[in-house]
Amino acid sequence: MQVLQLDYFVVSETKLDNSFPSAQFYLSDYEIRCRKDRDKNGGGLIEYIRRGVICKRLKQFESNVIEAIFSELTISEKKWLCMSIYRPPTHNNLSCFFEEITLSLSKASTKYENFMIMGDFNIDVNISGIGKEKLDEFKNLFDLTNLIKEYTCITKDHRSTIDLMLTNRLLSFQKTKITEMV
Repeated sequence: MQVLQLDYFVVSETKLDNSFPSAQFYLSDYEIRCRKDRDKNGGGLIEYIRRGVICKRLKQFESNVIEAIFSELTISEKKWLCMSIYRPPTHNNLSCFFEEITLSLSKASTKYENFMIMGDFNIDVNISGIGKEKLDEFKNLFDLTNLIKEYTCITKDHRSTIDLMLTNRLLSFQKTKITEMV
């Protein structure tokens, strides 16, 4: 059996606050690069980076309006702008949400050519509507492709794809394990 060794992954909707020490979420071969806590009622992000991967946080692109962490990762000598995101289902103002991430990504795009945006958007890409329209506009603006094609949220009564991984460099992922899910 082959073990999948990820360089970087994000856990969204952690429902953590500062009463939970990071040591509680220790994973061998990984370090928690960043946590953005909220509370037990929802939200929150944790970025895990495999030891040895070059990474730095980019607070200058982060917004106070949305839950997001920006990081720079160097993988195979390429610099990547990585955005970890969580959009609560109660965040009803989709225009505001997409304005904020567009503004942040626009600022970052002057310095970075390679983008990766991951997290829980709480927008089902399989259902037409205003959420999917706004997401498609955002993807088109930055030439982004969603790599996740399978359902990411499965309940007894419903299946949806609300956790996304967007990139503007699809060819960089052609030989990765994530493309087996695509």
